[in-house]
Order: sequence, then structure tokens, then C-alpha cells
Amino acid sequence: MQKEDAWNRQVSDLFARGKYHEAAGSLALWLSESPGNARAQEVNDRVQEMQRQLKAYETAIAENRYPEALTALNSAEKLNPADPNISELRRHAEAKKAAARASLSIFRLGPKATLLIDGRPIGKEGEIENESIPIGTHTISVENSSGPVTGRVQEYYEGQRVTLVYDLGKQSLRAMTEADRELLSRRKAMEETERFSIEHDHGLFRGDCRGQLSVDSLDVSYSPSSGSHGFRIPFKLLKMKIEGKSVSLYYVSDNSHFQTFKFRDSLTTDRFRQKWEDLKALLR
Repeated sequence: MQKEDAWNRQVSDLFARGKYHEAAGSLALWLSESPGNARAQEVNDRVQEMQRQLKAYETAIAENRYPEALTALNSAEKLNPADPNISELRRHAEAKKAAARASLSIFRLGPKATLLIDGRPIGKEGEIENESIPIGTHTISVENSSGPVTGRVQEYYEGQRVTLVYDLGKQSLRAMTEADRELLSRRKAMEETERFSIEHDHGLFRGDCRGQLSVDSLDVSYSPSSGSHGFRIPFKLLKMKIEGKSVSLYYVSDNSHFQTFKFRDSLTTDRFRQKWEDLKALLR
């Protein structure tokens, strides 16, 4: 009995001080002297479970799975609250978790909306690209002027690169696919505004002026260098005809003349023609 008490005190002391390898060695000797000893087997089970939890902690830390590392550490602390190493291991895991980052990109397939992460607005023009975010579970929300449209809850891991796309019309927010790349290119081409320096023909005996003509899939607009006779009109209402370096715009509805402009050279004329034709093709 005295020998068993001595083994028990020795192993318990090593266990309390967090010296599990040494405790396992002593237990092997104890069990070799007293095979089947119930007390030795009970302590041996605790030591093995402690070693298993600490191994799980080390593996999770090495694989940047910090929540799992902290869970293993909590289990270890329940087995041995006196372990002097646990507080330092926890500080290490929490520091790495706090510094860990994932990368998030969100692109829109159509009209822009407001993006929020955990209720905080993010991004510009309804998109973000390679945004650095803390790891862990985050809620991404998409809102327009009427309120929330769609959302997504997801866990992010260290070094992970996540790319999402959203579509207000379909009320969807999902992982980006290869097919979405063409849709994004199409959307950007439709929204890209191209500007041209031109002469604006005011009509017979009224002369002309200089200014800038801007074209995208939504509007055609003209900003004169002086005066207040600029305009903005929906692109879809117009069609155009080019003769030499001059372009005339007509209403689609009745073919009536709207405006005539003149480009400074044939290269600019060709660039305008290509832009107009590309937009018409995208809108079909």
C-alpha cells in the first residue's frame, strides 16, 4: 500500500505540473510492477487523454484552426486546472487568432447595392476586392434603398480567399463561378463611360461649339466647354448615322433628327462607332 501511495504521489505531482511525458514514464513502471492496478489505470487514462487534447491543440495551431485549438485547450484545462502551461498556450492561440486574416472579394452582376459585414458598411460602388477580414464567422448582407435583399453567413479561415457575387434581381449572394467572369466583363463594358472631344453643330446660320460627348449603356450626354446647352438622354432611345467625321443621332421611335456632332479625326470617329456598336450588341 505504501508503494502504491508513493507511485500515486509521484505521478500526481508530475501531472499537476504539466509534465505528462514524465508522468507517462512513471505510470509505465507502476503498471509493470502492478499490472491491472485500478488507480494506476485511472491516472494513466487521464494522462493519455491530456496528451491527446494537447496533441489536438498543436495540430490545430499548425493548421491555423484556432477555434479548434482553443476547444482542445478548454478540454485539457478541465482535466488539469493546475497545469501552469495552459494560460500561455491560450494566450498564444488567441494572439494568432486575433492576427489571422482571410481575403474577401464581392462583385455585382447587375445594379449596385450596399454591402455590409456584420452590420458594418464596406466596399465602394457596391463591391469589394481583396478585403482583409478577421477569421471566424461573419454575416455578409446586401441591401438596397428598400432594405435587406439577401445575405450569407460563412466561416472564414486564415489565408482563405473567398470571392462572392450578388444579383439583386435574383436576390442571390453566392460563390463566384467561372461562368460569372463573362457576366462581370459584360456588366463592366456596359457601365464603362467613354468620352469624346467633339464639335457640336447648332444648325444652319447658328455655328457650332466644342465640348465632350459621353456614352455608356444608360445615357448619351453632352457637356459644352461653355454655355448651358448640354443634354443627357437614354442611350436606348437613339440610333446613329456616321458620314465622314460627322455623326448624327436620331430618335429610334420616329427617325426624327436629334443632334449632329463632328469628331476631330477619323480615328476618334472609328472609336465612337465601335463603342456604339458594342453597346448595342450588349443590350440585345
